[in-house]
Amino acid sequence: MINKEVFNKLTTIDGQPCVSLYVPMEVTGDYEKNRIKWKNACQKAINKLESEHNCSGEFMKPALDLIDNADYWAYQRPCLAGFYTEGYNETLQIPRVNMEVVSVGNNFFTSPLISEITNKERIFILAISKNETRFFEAVPDGIYPVKISDVVVDDIDEAINVDDPTVSTQHHSAGGKAVFHANGPGTDMDDIRLKQYLRRIDDGLMEIIHDERVPLVLACVEEYYPVYKEVTKYKYLSQHMVVGNPENLSPAELREQIRPVFLEIRQNDIKEVMNNYGIKKGENLAINDINDIATSAKHNNVEQILINRNYIDSLSASDKEKIDDVIMNVYNSGGDVFLTNDNECECHTLMATQRFSMETVS
Repeated sequence: MINKEVFNKLTTIDGQPCVSLYVPMEVTGDYEKNRIKWKNACQKAINKLESEHNCSGEFMKPALDLIDNADYWAYQRPCLAGFYTEGYNETLQIPRVNMEVVSVGNNFFTSPLISEITNKERIFILAISKNETRFFEAVPDGIYPVKISDVVVDDIDEAINVDDPTVSTQHHSAGGKAVFHANGPGTDMDDIRLKQYLRRIDDGLMEIIHDERVPLVLACVEEYYPVYKEVTKYKYLSQHMVVGNPENLSPAELREQIRPVFLEIRQNDIKEVMNNYGIKKGENLAINDINDIATSAKHNNVEQILINRNYIDSLSASDKEKIDDVIMNVYNSGGDVFLTNDNECECHTLMATQRFSMETVS
């Protein structure tokens, strides 16, 4: 999963041999193909390092180590991306890049990530029960698990296995289940344990999503929601939830349950952009020519931009690069980027709104 912190790091490294890999993966089927494709891409990168940069590529070791990790290749998103240079490495699973790229240069090739980092068609799902915690990133064409076990507690027993100066617990076995007794400040033990569990989940999760603005949907029993809402530091907790014990729900079933959330968010976003475009048009601050938009974006003067994906697909290679530059400039200046298609919106090309009249630019 790509987030802004990682993306910003990737875009600031330059001046040394940098390897960028984008390798399409088999999500289902023959997983051995994934391993072989990655191995071949790594070898291409090493050959380029040796022939073009007189570099042995020792920093490629993290990428090469994945090759012999047999279990790793069965759990992939549509694309595996890797970024390697001296003193830095990052491997990411991303959803939409469908062509292989092996780039070796003085900086990382981040263009394919731009649509992901600016994509508003994402929903996080946090599935919580007493026995397990799972986290997913859902997009319109799928749902993908995100590994959180290294920062988030696995279950409620792990969460309470820490020192708490306000509560002491003892337990004994009764009928195969752990029975807890609390000596605390008069608060019901179950409530204390639940709040501590959810707080520890949130503390770990915030290490991953602290700079995101993606709706977070909880999948849990109903009584968990108000407690998590109280303890979470995340500002974008959705009012929607998947009610019930999520342990027996597959990722596909979870994705189906949040379909209304996608539709609502999407409809609201497009309506907001179209309304704002109409207002700005009356103020002569609405533009739809690619060259005008590119000029405005260079001056940090694009407030919002809506781009039809079918339009992007129809562009020449040079115009696609221009669109990438526009999106990057809008992203860096704090503007909003929306990607849409013919079925969702009457805009079949692109449209943008400006922050100020370009006549004020010298």
